[in-house]
Amino acid sequence: MTAAVLAVLGSSLGGCLDKPTLAKPGASGHIVFHLWGQPGMPPTVFRTDDLTQEGSRFDHLVMRPVEIRRPFEEGIVFIHSPKGQYSSPKAEAGSTAAENTIQLDGPVRIAGSWRGEPVVGLAQSAVMRRSQLRSDRRLDMTDVVLLTRGSLGTYRTLSFDEEGHMGFTTYHQEPKQSPALSAALAALPHPLVFPEFREADRQRGGIEIPGSDSAP
Repeated sequence: MTAAVLAVLGSSLGGCLDKPTLAKPGASGHIVFHLWGQPGMPPTVFRTDDLTQEGSRFDHLVMRPVEIRRPFEEGIVFIHSPKGQYSSPKAEAGSTAAENTIQLDGPVRIAGSWRGEPVVGLAQSAVMRRSQLRSDRRLDMTDVVLLTRGSLGTYRTLSFDEEGHMGFTTYHQEPKQSPALSAALAALPHPLVFPEFREADRQRGGIEIPGSDSAP
């Protein structure tokens, strides 16, 4: 992992009485970085074209758009969102580490596999959560349409934790899926293989976030 690449760009004076302004720290281009890696498991990988640092610390980052490769014990999911906001609140003295989150704006598109079966869906919004407890490291989605295990369903809320457990509220199974959808599912290879983001991309545009679990 290359060292952090962050540039502060100053704008030119618009007039003799105008005060100079500085663009927010960040980077643009093809940016790939690792975050939230766990021993024995591949890290969660983020890819974005524009990264902006809000504030003076690496506790609030904005990515536009953002793609995420999120592995867990019983599968993997790829996530695409037009905008993601990473937040890492500073813990109070004597307290446990605060929960880190990534808020994803909709439409949030997801694709991957769960327990060997393909998963494809769309959510209105989503939040990735990172805490000390593995059971609290979750992907929480709202207003979801999801195709999994050959069935198309809608969910008010849907979550996957790091151990591969799925939880949901207000589930409704749609009528029998169309022949075209059945044929598309049958044509998928088995088992499904989801490649990593290219190593060349990571080396060219990698950014290491201080305080993350990224490997060099």
